[in-house]
Amino acid sequence: MENIKKVEELLNSIQTTDTLRKRNRKRLHELYEELQIREKVGEFKEIFTFLAINLTGISLQKEHLGTIQPKRYIQIIGIKKEENRSKNINLGYFGKAESINEEKKQKIVEFVLRWRLEKSFMSVDHYKDLLGVLHAGKVE
Repeated sequence: MENIKKVEELLNSIQTTDTLRKRNRKRLHELYEELQIREKVGEFKEIFTFLAINLTGISLQKEHLGTIQPKRYIQIIGIKKEENRSKNINLGYFGKAESINEEKKQKIVEFVLRWRLEKSFMSVDHYKDLLGVLHAGKVE
């Protein structure tokens, strides 16, 4: 009986994760369009070629999430590996931190966080695939 309960809990967590991921990716795409990231990146799937996406001018630290950093400019920066070095690419410039409205600020922070969440899911997929190969299709 205990094993059945564990299997049910696992299935529920998988369904919850799948639902979360679908909602996250949908909202990420909406923000990608609203913040006009398309102009710098092109196709939506291309945003996942970045190693990281960072933000200047607004804090992403949990204790200060969304707090503007005075006298700074707000930018979304994508980091790519080119040849043997990293390259920063400006994905969005939004002006001085003090002049941004609350709604736009929230969308910028949400975009970066949702991108990082989806990138994390992609890493999990990668390691699940590797375990599958290692165990000849038996992922534990």
